[in-house]
Amino acid sequence: MDTQKFPQLLPASAQEHDGAVAGRKVQGKTTQGQRSAISSEPEHLLALKLNRDDTFTEQHNKPGDAVWALFCDKLRTMNGQYQVALSPVRSLTKSVHADPRLTPVRMAANLE
Repeated sequence: MDTQKFPQLLPASAQEHDGAVAGRKVQGKTTQGQRSAISSEPEHLLALKLNRDDTFTEQHNKPGDAVWALFCDKLRTMNGQYQVALSPVRSLTKSVHADPRLTPVRMAANLE
């Protein structure tokens, strides 16, 4: 398998990142609300909002340092994470150059 093209998942609860793709370590976040949480600075952040119609909206798909800079000086919750509001993340996403985005990969589901 081409490890530069297809994602490689890390073990569950790995610190900082959930996997790697295209040579970048990636933290994936998914929410149904207006907030998410991060506990450390990710190399690349992929944040998705799940919509009520079973679709999703990409909130951030770029390097994580700019998002981390928005929240790293705020108070952490009791579980050690920072609460991240999606509205400033979306605004920030528009200002970051598009080149660092991860390209979506469609993988066939194993239906057997």
